[in-house]
Amino acid sequence: MKCLNIHTVLIFSLIIISCNQLEDSFNLPGEDKNDIVYYELKNDYLAPESREFIEGNFPSESINSSYILIGKDSYGFEADLSNEMSLSFDEDGVFRFNRDHPFIKDRFSKGIYGFNRGGGGKGGEDKGDKEKDEGDREKKDRDKGDKEKDEDKNYKSERCFEFIMPYSIIMPDSSIISIAEENDMEKIKTWYDDNPNTKKRHKIQFPVDIKFLVSKSGENKVETLSSPKDLKKVMEFCKGGMEKFKEDRKRKGKKDKCKKQDISEIEECIKDYISQNFSDDEIVHARTVVTKDDVTLHIVKLKENGILKFNEDCHFID
Repeated sequence: MKCLNIHTVLIFSLIIISCNQLEDSFNLPGEDKNDIVYYELKNDYLAPESREFIEGNFPSESINSSYILIGKDSYGFEADLSNEMSLSFDEDGVFRFNRDHPFIKDRFSKGIYGFNRGGGGKGGEDKGDKEKDEGDREKKDRDKGDKEKDEDKNYKSERCFEFIMPYSIIMPDSSIISIAEENDMEKIKTWYDDNPNTKKRHKIQFPVDIKFLVSKSGENKVETLSSPKDLKKVMEFCKGGMEKFKEDRKRKGKKDKCKKQDISEIEECIKDYISQNFSDDEIVHARTVVTKDDVTLHIVKLKENGILKFNEDCHFID
């Protein structure tokens, strides 16, 4: 009898633990669980405030997976860490809850993307519309890549420094070409055209003055180089500057991902939809996320009507 009681207590304890695990998730304030949907995110699109919290409080852990929970009036974020813990954050990215097991996403319904034009996200997806959306996303990715290439080109066009005219070039046969204006550079090309078998490169005659075109102060600093060694140092400096430029751009891009946007930063097509359908309401803020499925979603909070979801083409998701 005593043994039976022990078994009963153990079973009852396991039931309590299991129930606690199912109910220990941070619930969005005032939301019915049945109204909440989730999307799994690319980890860079966890709210930046939440990422900063994790980096500051769990520096040795990485984010295994992340989610956004969206209800009718509010939303929040979930993050599973590499130590098997999971953390809950509110719509401001503020930490609210932690647990010693991964987020139990199956408690909620998976969110839809609303690719089909006519149904606001309900029903089956139209294949042609979905393919068009995928084509639009590919175009946006190409445009983003082109923009970064243009930024690189702009940086290179500024080039860190340039030689101040007039200066002189020593050709492989020891002849001197003076560069007093841009057109004089053609003389170097002509020399090589006249000497097609020459493989040696021409050299700068020192001393030479250079002008830095990128500086912290924003001024065009002038410096005199006295030797090839000085020039090598400047070239290394420029190379490091380019790497820093790329790293700063990457860091800025990461920080901006999923940031809270004010009305001036929200897509015009979304603002048009809201002005037509919720003319008496006002936008509180918005965030843009990218899901693990590589789909962009715009989450907009209104003062009176709560949360609205849009896909990347500004189509409302019901």
